[in-house]
Order: sequence, then structure tokens, then C-alpha cells
Amino acid sequence: MSTLVFTLLVGLVGQAKPEVEPAHRQNRIYVELLDATPKLGGENVALPAPVLRDGMSEEEQRAVIRKLAGSEQSQKELLRDSVTAPFILKIHDAPTADATLRKLDLWFVVRGDLAKLDPSQIAGQNSGKAVDVGNMRFESRILGPDELKQHGLTARSDRELSSWFVFVKSELLGRIAVEAVDEGMASRSADSLVLASRTSSAFNPAGSMANRWRSISKAGEMGPEQPYLGGISYSKISKLNDPAGALLVEVHSVFNEPRSWFQGEPILRSKFGLVAQDQIRRLRRELAANRSKTSP
Repeated sequence: MSTLVFTLLVGLVGQAKPEVEPAHRQNRIYVELLDATPKLGGENVALPAPVLRDGMSEEEQRAVIRKLAGSEQSQKELLRDSVTAPFILKIHDAPTADATLRKLDLWFVVRGDLAKLDPSQIAGQNSGKAVDVGNMRFESRILGPDELKQHGLTARSDRELSSWFVFVKSELLGRIAVEAVDEGMASRSADSLVLASRTSSAFNPAGSMANRWRSISKAGEMGPEQPYLGGISYSKISKLNDPAGALLVEVHSVFNEPRSWFQGEPILRSKFGLVAQDQIRRLRRELAANRSKTSP
């Protein structure tokens, strides 16, 4: 770790807000995302604190989840052990001079062993694969040591604190092509796992990997490259006291949607629920398959 990064990390840890548990204060990106320091298009953006904190009792957890779900029956449905169990998705828009900040808050429950979840595996589970959903395609791959070295960057794979960089390519509704490199960092406690990410400014300059977007014509021709500001996001996976083996996953993110994409119309926004449902069900199936493999 460079002296500059170490100094920045120490400074941010010292400024950590009270809602950040000690085990997660070393997660530099997570601390930044909760502290209104990220800037997207010149805007200060703070992501909301997670609804669950480490160390909550069963009664405290249930009260929070009941409030989140809206009723006792909705709470039971949310906690149901099923691939098709519901999720909660809230979307807010914040218009800026030349873009819209799309803010997403998502909660759902899965079954799994928190101690066995590998952040690097989660980040790279689709590495090298294409995911098609809602007339959109997403591809991603974890960058290797040699690629990072060219940009003066490194990754780490410690169990308590790990980091990585992932190159993401997206094609949105056949009209917009986007490329970006996100920096991710994960921290772990006995009760939770936090994965935080933000688009890396180290890849803002033009190059083979750069934060950029291009329009796609009806004939399939690419328009000129435009810089892309990207987004910020974190996921917190918290162990529930009851039901046994249940994990609450909450995701909070904001991304910059340039007005040039869809002239501010909520065309892309309308696809968020479909994408969330697809990815949640994929995750639940994968976790169920992993459980069956390890069962006696």
C-alpha cells in the first residue's frame, strides 16, 4: 500500500461516522459513501446508512424489518425461504444541470452462511460472462495484477479487508454503450459483510479501458466517445437471528445518467425492477445450489 493511500485511509477512518461499526471503518470506500464526500457531476451524494447494525437483538432486527416491510404479513413474505420471495425496491431521481442521478435502495433476504461468503468471489461471480436481461447486456471482468500495475494500482485479498477493480461493459436498450472501471472494497465483521464500490477516477483518461459512453444508432454504428462519471454503491449483508440461516441484503446506489441518453425520460429507470428480480433470483439459486453441494 502506498504512503498516500495509507495516509488517506487513516484520515478517513479517524473521521468515520458513529453509524459505521469498528470492523467496517477500515473500508475506505464505504466510509466515504456514507459521508457525503462522493461527487457525481459536481453533486455531493451521501448514501443512506444501513437499516441493520451489528449487535442488534432478535427483537430489534424484527422491529426494523417489520417497519421496512410495512406490515407483519409483508414481513413474513420478505423472510420467506423461496427463490420467488419478494424484495423491496425504492427509486428516487435527482435532476442536475445535464444529467439525472438515479438513486436505488433495495432490500431482500437470502439463505446462506455469512462466514463462507467470499467477497472476491461475489465480485467476480460473473467475471468473463455476459448477463442479458430487459433488452440490456452486462459484461464484467476482474482486472489482473499486470493491468493494475500499469495504472499504479494494487488489489488485496485479506479475509477481513479485500479490494479489487472490475471492468464493466454495458449495452442499454440497444441505444447506449457504456464502459467503466469500478473500484471495490469489502470488510467483514462477525455479523455482517460490506461490499462498497465507486467508479475509479484513475480510468477517466482515454485508453483501452476508460470511463466512457457512446450512443448506438439504429444501424448499429457507434457515436463519438463521451466521458462517463459512473456511480457509487454499497451492499451490506447482515446475519439475522431468526430465521436461522437468513441474511438480509441491502443495496444502496446512485449512478449518473446523462441527459443525452434518453433526454431525462425514465426509460432506463423502468427496467430496474426487472433487473433486480433477475439478479436476486439468480443469487438465491446459486446459494441454494451451494448449500446442496455441502449438505451431508
